[in-house]
Amino acid sequence: MQSLKYAFRFIGRSFQLAIENELLQKPWMYQTLGNFVFLVLWFIPLALVIGLIGLRPIGLILVGLIVILLVLSWVVWGEITASRTCQVLDTLILKGDMPSESQSDWQVFKEYWADIFLFTLMLPGAHLLHTLRQSFSKTACKQPDWIEEFQLIQPVIILEDLDLAGAVARVEQMGEQHLLRVRAGFMQVDLIARFVEGLMLAAGIAAGLWISTKISDPIAASFGQRILSLGIGLLITWVITLFGFSFSTFSRTCYHTALYFWVRNVESARKSGDRSEAQPPEILAQVLGSAVVSKKE
Repeated sequence: MQSLKYAFRFIGRSFQLAIENELLQKPWMYQTLGNFVFLVLWFIPLALVIGLIGLRPIGLILVGLIVILLVLSWVVWGEITASRTCQVLDTLILKGDMPSESQSDWQVFKEYWADIFLFTLMLPGAHLLHTLRQSFSKTACKQPDWIEEFQLIQPVIILEDLDLAGAVARVEQMGEQHLLRVRAGFMQVDLIARFVEGLMLAAGIAAGLWISTKISDPIAASFGQRILSLGIGLLITWVITLFGFSFSTFSRTCYHTALYFWVRNVESARKSGDRSEAQPPEILAQVLGSAVVSKKE
């Protein structure tokens, strides 16, 4: 329960920080815009399938595939826009300065989108592969450090300007040197964020389907009526799921970046020999209060 209390405190402090600093709100705007663009792009093939093929088995299969691709597009784009959140947090929290606007947000997205895209798609497969190895191996398989501490990958890519392979190697180094003072699950921020994301996604899809069927009968309706009901249903889905994706992306990015700050502080303390430098960043210290943990649990 304590980990959940810490998580709620951290999420609340993160959004308070966003209210106080408008630059942290800009990635939400880009996420909203990008999600709408993907909605329009995937609406075209979806409308063609429903209008021309209908709800026959092959049509339903294609509809399901397109919806999965739409959701995947939203997920990946959210992680890409979070790259700017990492940079703003780095400047605000670690350096105490206002972020520089010498590099536009779109330049940041363009620079890091490929590595973030690959990482977002690679991570579920890496977890699945490790699970299969454990299931079929007679001896226990140690999970690679970069999978165990995958939360650090994105901040490392953005803040240390590394490609995906370099970031994986860097996180493995952090694991070998025991630079992370607590496990990422010490605060269940990811659990809460993913729960809200999944809940809003399910609610959005359910509401969109319900509204769509209320507008017109999906079987007896004309081509135009089907397209109209589909469009309205997708808009409803977009509005509801956008809240879940934005909440999840921002909360997780703030937490992962804060953990990365702590790793850098510990690394700096070891180099200088000054233990006082190994303290958690202010946003974590405020949440933990007197319960600052000095070792992994």
